[in-house]
Amino acid sequence: MSDSNDNSYNERKRLLEAMDETKLSKFHLKTWLVSGMGFFTDAYDLFIIGMVIAILATPWHLTKFQEGLLGSTSLIAAVFGALIFGKLLDVYGRKAIYGIELIILIAGALLSALSTNIDQLILWRFVLGIGIGGDYAASAIIMSEYANRKDRGKLVGMVFSMQSLGLLVGPLITMILLQLPIPVMLDWRILLAIGTIPPLLVVYYRRQISESPRFLLAVKGDVSSAKKSINQVVTVENEQNIKNNNVKINSSGWILFTNKKLLLLTIGVSLSWFLMDWAFYGNTISTSFIMGSIASKASLYTIALYTFVIFAVFAFPGYWLATSLLDTLGRKSIQAMGFAVMSVCYITISIVPAIMHNITYFIGIYGISYFFIEFGPNVTTFVYPSEIFPSHVRGTGDGIAASSGKIGAFIGTLLFPILNIFVHITGVFAILAFLSLIGVVVTILILPETKQKSLEEASGEDELTVVLTQFSSQLLSLITNAEDASEKFVKLCKEPDQNTKAKYVKQIKVIEHNSDTIVHQIHVNINRGKVSQLTRMDVIAIASSVDDIIDEVEAVSARFDIFNYPVPDKRIIELSNIIKESIKEIHYGITVLDRLLKKDYKDLEKVCISVNTLENRADDILREGIKELFNNEKNVYRLLVYKEIYEKLEEVTDRCEDVTDVFKDLIVKYIQE
Repeated sequence: MSDSNDNSYNERKRLLEAMDETKLSKFHLKTWLVSGMGFFTDAYDLFIIGMVIAILATPWHLTKFQEGLLGSTSLIAAVFGALIFGKLLDVYGRKAIYGIELIILIAGALLSALSTNIDQLILWRFVLGIGIGGDYAASAIIMSEYANRKDRGKLVGMVFSMQSLGLLVGPLITMILLQLPIPVMLDWRILLAIGTIPPLLVVYYRRQISESPRFLLAVKGDVSSAKKSINQVVTVENEQNIKNNNVKINSSGWILFTNKKLLLLTIGVSLSWFLMDWAFYGNTISTSFIMGSIASKASLYTIALYTFVIFAVFAFPGYWLATSLLDTLGRKSIQAMGFAVMSVCYITISIVPAIMHNITYFIGIYGISYFFIEFGPNVTTFVYPSEIFPSHVRGTGDGIAASSGKIGAFIGTLLFPILNIFVHITGVFAILAFLSLIGVVVTILILPETKQKSLEEASGEDELTVVLTQFSSQLLSLITNAEDASEKFVKLCKEPDQNTKAKYVKQIKVIEHNSDTIVHQIHVNINRGKVSQLTRMDVIAIASSVDDIIDEVEAVSARFDIFNYPVPDKRIIELSNIIKESIKEIHYGITVLDRLLKKDYKDLEKVCISVNTLENRADDILREGIKELFNNEKNVYRLLVYKEIYEKLEEVTDRCEDVTDVFKDLIVKYIQE
């Protein structure tokens, strides 16, 4: 852990802080518009299929299964799109991938409009879904990684809230077309073809967007390119003599399953999104069906009008209220509250029969549930995954969460008309109430609050860097003290003069006192800085375990003073040399800890093996020495003294192995493969 690493860390910190603390700019708004236009299209394309199904059901003689499949095909395709594009974002970078998902979306929308039968329409809706799934991962991450700290929730939420406009435009255009002298069988083609227009307007700008500075810094180690990207947002002064790290971080997504913390977060955001999308898409795409069941004599125009009213009066303000309050109320409270109100509304619809027989009552309760879907988990489940995963697996993590949501959406949409046959609409809403209640529990128990935190703090990706740089000089001072104490103890053992021995004992005591001061200062620095609990534990574990070595060396040197400096035998000499060699190995281990940033742990692993071997040798010496003492030593006082010293020296080697146990934990925690 060299000064160059400290400089690199400080420069990275300076650049990221500049992004985090800047004010909203034109660049932020441009990025929001370019990203949000995709979500406007995603919403339009996904939800307009409900109106298309209502138009085609009779002339194409669609079965209930075909209706469910047509409504849900894009959603199951979005599962694959989110997973594929999420992984590609981590492997090739954000810039290389962004915009490709829109090209696929455009092709799927256009070819859907040209379909001549149900099979073709399902096929091209599947292609459309691939693009939509890719857009979920890509747009959220681009906006999140360019956002400032205080407005990140608002900016990412604004991207997603463009969905609200797509919800409104779908039924509005449907009503307009139904009033025009256009054949109904042409209306559905026009409705689908319109989905190609918004992405065509922004696909060029997406392909021109610069690489995310956070990806460049955290994954590529490319400081110079990161500065260029950051300068689009806020001007940063150049620092001299700061070189690129040339580090290529492994983007393996397996850490999301092998790291307990990330696994729990992955489960939390994925399950939340799954539950929310089951309720949201199952309802939204089936809105025409629901309205038709309650108002059986209503025309297509009337059903479209009811749908528009629900979206305009309830859904639209919910989106934007959530977006405006994400950075003040926080993600966790908004999501938990939204799920809770959804559950209450759904169970009310289920158990109060009058609601299903009165369109006004139904729209009122159903509309409230819609408001709290938007002012709740529909927005927050999109924001969370773009924040809580480290940069090198952010795309993969977001893709997994988004795909889980679309699995829920697929199930909800596919099963809604089928479940209605067996449990009727009231039964379906009872199921949705139960799922929403689970969402409350998952949110409260698993998900953290990320408001006002830097992206690095929220994701925990800076943990190892903080350990290795911010505290590097203090950790090196500690291990240098341990090495100095062990060397003085070896000299004490070899020194014939008793006065000189006493001097070494005092010097070791001073070293122990200085080390306590360093450990205290580490605690002070941790408490003063914005250090996560995970980093706190790592730093304290290293510092405390090294300090324990020094304490034990001081304790055994004090025994020599207490016992009036007994003459060291060959086993005491051998044990003191083992301690010296173990501490030397640990010193080397601390100097190569920063190789973990490059996913290189071989030298650190060798240190662990070497210290373990030395500790095993110390165990053997202890057993041999005590056995010989009890077999041959007739002087009870001498037996007790040497037994005590043997045991204390062996305890020092145990403390050395404790340090390597911390090394092993760091390897497991920060190495993905």
